[in-house]
Amino acid sequence: RELRVRAHGADSVRVANITNELGTGLHDLGRYVDAEAAYREALRINRLRRGDDSADTAVVMNNLASLLEDRGDLEGAEPLLRESL
Repeated sequence: RELRVRAHGADSVRVANITNELGTGLHDLGRYVDAEAAYREALRINRLRRGDDSADTAVVMNNLASLLEDRGDLEGAEPLLRESL
C-alpha cells in the first residue's frame, strides 16, 4: 500500500483499490478492527474520487456492510447495504 501512496498519492483510486483488497484480507483473517479501518479509508477515497454512485464505491460499501454483519452490527450494516444497491 505504501508504494502506491508514494507513487500515486494518498487519495488516488489505485490506493483505494489496494486498501479495499487489504480490508478483504484482514476481514478473512478475522481482524475486524483493522479491516473496518481499511474499508472506511477505501470508501472515503472512492467517494472523493469516484463519487457516491460509482460501482467501485458500492463494492466497498458492500464489503464494509458484510464486515459489520459478521460482527453482529446489523443496524450498521443495513444502511450501507441499501445504499450500495
